[in-house]
Amino acid sequence: DNIESIVRNLRDKIENYERALTVCVYNNKGGVGKTTTIINLAATLATTTLATKRKKVLVVDFDSQGDLTRSLGATPGKITLTQCLKDPKIDIHAIVQTYRLKGKQTTLPIFDIIPRDPELETLTDSQSLAYIQKGTRRLRDLIAPLRNEYDYILIDCPTQWLYFSQSGVFAADVILIPTRPDDLSSLNNAARVITSFVPETAKSRQDGGPRTLPIFFNGVSSGSEYTIKLANEEIDKLINQEKSVDLRPYFWPHFKRGNENKSIFRIPDYAVISSASFARIPAVFRDRRVLEYYQSLAREYFIDE
Repeated sequence: DNIESIVRNLRDKIENYERALTVCVYNNKGGVGKTTTIINLAATLATTTLATKRKKVLVVDFDSQGDLTRSLGATPGKITLTQCLKDPKIDIHAIVQTYRLKGKQTTLPIFDIIPRDPELETLTDSQSLAYIQKGTRRLRDLIAPLRNEYDYILIDCPTQWLYFSQSGVFAADVILIPTRPDDLSSLNNAARVITSFVPETAKSRQDGGPRTLPIFFNGVSSGSEYTIKLANEEIDKLINQEKSVDLRPYFWPHFKRGNENKSIFRIPDYAVISSASFARIPAVFRDRRVLEYYQSLAREYFIDE
């Protein structure tokens, strides 16, 4: 009955597409490296020549704990993210900052950041959230003016499926899900995101988004093939148990009939990845091996060369 409106909507999206791909890195399980992924992916996209030109990247710290902001050594300005959420009249450009890599004699701009501010922690109950128009839809509206100014907008949000994570997923075009092969809960919770949280959000948005990208393994240690084997056995159980959604494209993206390829993209567990945060520097700037893996991650999911 609504085929004409669907066609108009599709034509409008084709003719007036937005420049930025908005990515929410999310899993309903902590300890899988969501913040680390965002920081190093942003640095990789913004500084290395993976395609015809380097990308303009914005990261949004929408986690009240502020690990991303802290890891980059950022601090909120006089106007904050919380104020922008509450007051639609504030121009979002007022809270965008630039992360700069400090050298001995100069600083180099890398990517932009919207930092978390302490007041964000107060948005935890219905009374404080009542001051935010449109609730979990507000973040998507807030960053809308920036969608034609960046190539990628990366959103960091907390684990619990509450206001902040619901807002981050609602604002995104795609959801990237890090997991750990040695963490049973991270695999089960990834399946929950794919089968429940994202479809729930898509039903609310009614525009076809967001879409879920295949999972990847974060923090894979050397000699972990037996652990990978156990993880694939657990994934096989999840696939067989789930009747409403075919999970194979999300867990085994290269799996085809006649070619049972169960490979999953991996980021290794190098100590430099975590220790780099103490220096307020993305790990890709400290170790060439780490950079190469994040370049591979970018090619796997985002860059079509």
